[in-house]
Amino acid sequence: MFWPTSNPPTGGVFDDPAPVENTAPWAVGTLLIELATCKSGTATYHLKSGSSGRFPIVPLQPIEGC
Repeated sequence: MFWPTSNPPTGGVFDDPAPVENTAPWAVGTLLIELATCKSGTATYHLKSGSSGRFPIVPLQPIEGC
């Protein structure tokens, strides 16, 4: 997530290194987001239907100090 202020939320488990397994019946697959730099990354998805793919991601707005 991106917070446009210098005071992002703290706490929680967003950056917990342990993998999360979603066993909810409505889950349709997985999405892995890897950030290479503060200006680029890759999203990789795998759907239960068998479809999968990868696409580049970039910030929607410039990030100060990047």
